[in-house]
Amino acid sequence: MAYILIAEDVLELRVAWVEALTTIGNVVDGAADGARAWELIQSNGPYDLIILDINMPRQNGLETLKLIRQHDSKVPVLAVTAITDPEIVRRVISSGATDILFKPLSLNEFINAISRLAQK
Repeated sequence: MAYILIAEDVLELRVAWVEALTTIGNVVDGAADGARAWELIQSNGPYDLIILDINMPRQNGLETLKLIRQHDSKVPVLAVTAITDPEIVRRVISSGATDILFKPLSLNEFINAISRLAQK
């Protein structure tokens, strides 16, 4: 079991991911944007794994990732994005993302990445 935070602004996707990870025995919090994710990290953390969409309203995933890394350099952070621009990808990885997945992605691909990172 892992304590996981999912920050994803697409409601249907966030709900599906929370449900999938809860079904396999994890405790999962969800946030609709980076600002809410940061609030949850400060009030509910520490998390075993953080899943962070890059393109979100109010506070994007890159800004949130930088705050996370100032607060905790070790927690695995899985960045998820539909943006394939190499410069954005470079910035995400250099800002401290543990791994990155590109949308659209299958639920199996998502679960496999979570399983791999939650064991670190």
